[in-house]
Amino acid sequence: MDATYRTPAWASGLMTIFILACTTVFVFLLYQHAREYALEEQKLVLMAEVKELRALDGQLTSQIAPDGPLVKQFQTKRKMLDELISETAAAETDANTLQGRCTEGAQAIRDGMDKSARERDRLIQEAKDRRQELAQVETQLLVNERDFETRRAQLRDKIADIRKKLDLVQKTNLKENIVFDTRLAELDERIVELTRQREVANQDVQADGKVLQADATVGFVIIDLGRQHALRKGSKFTIYNRQAGRNVIKGMIEVSKVDESIATCRVIEEKDSNNPIVLNDLLHNPVFDRNKIKGFAVYGAFHRFSKDELKRFIVESGGRFDSDLTVATDYLVAGDNAEDALLQANKLGITILSEEQLIESQLFRMASGPSKND
Repeated sequence: MDATYRTPAWASGLMTIFILACTTVFVFLLYQHAREYALEEQKLVLMAEVKELRALDGQLTSQIAPDGPLVKQFQTKRKMLDELISETAAAETDANTLQGRCTEGAQAIRDGMDKSARERDRLIQEAKDRRQELAQVETQLLVNERDFETRRAQLRDKIADIRKKLDLVQKTNLKENIVFDTRLAELDERIVELTRQREVANQDVQADGKVLQADATVGFVIIDLGRQHALRKGSKFTIYNRQAGRNVIKGMIEVSKVDESIATCRVIEEKDSNNPIVLNDLLHNPVFDRNKIKGFAVYGAFHRFSKDELKRFIVESGGRFDSDLTVATDYLVAGDNAEDALLQANKLGITILSEEQLIESQLFRMASGPSKND
């Protein structure tokens, strides 16, 4: 055989194809065998699962029965779901309400912030204005302080001048005080003289009557005056007695009952309970006269009492009220703006009394009625 003999190409290709075909068939057979084995194993697994599923199916069938636990659990879950849905709806409603409130609150907060911002801007502007005013005030204070210093210097000069004048006035007053002391001594002497004259006049008071009977326990006295002496009911008398050469006022009485020659009087004032009204005490009424009723005329404006009150006082005290000034008038009671009456009284020689002299100096009081100053 020739060593250079070669296999034909077609034989080589055929051989290759054959080998590839054998390999493919072998691989295919292996694949099929493996697949069958896998399917067999899967079958066994599925059969086991079928058994388990059948057992589970039996359990599920018993559980999904109308009275099974799954149905009860489902119903429970459904009920819970309904409650959850209801609660969710309520929660949504509450959430919507809360959202509305939050929206309103947020709007209120925004409005408040805007208002605060405006207020802050206003306060900032006001602070600027106040700073400007403060600067103006400080400037004015400086001006005032300088002006004050100037005025204080001027006042010092004035005080110095016043001190000089005061020294001069003090020297003058010293001289005047000497004159005043001299005048005061003269007035003291005059007062002593007037006091002496008053005591003399007091000693000259003429008694209009005397007490015939007195009882301090009942408050009534009997006097020696009556209708025959022109005594009137309501007349008042001062009761006095002379002690150590002086007239001592003991009280006041008012005529309550008038008889022919005597009268019963009510004690309206007693000065000292230790010095009561007793028998033989003296009576005095400056407007009463056993033989004559004194006439009084009233003119002018008065401060304490009205004209009608003064008229009632005069009549109740036993006097006569004259509407005009005549020669028969004994006294003129003059008030303010009574110049014409005063001139006429001077011409007629009528004694002039003031309101105070008529009421207070004569030791009488108004019978009734308030005064103008009450």
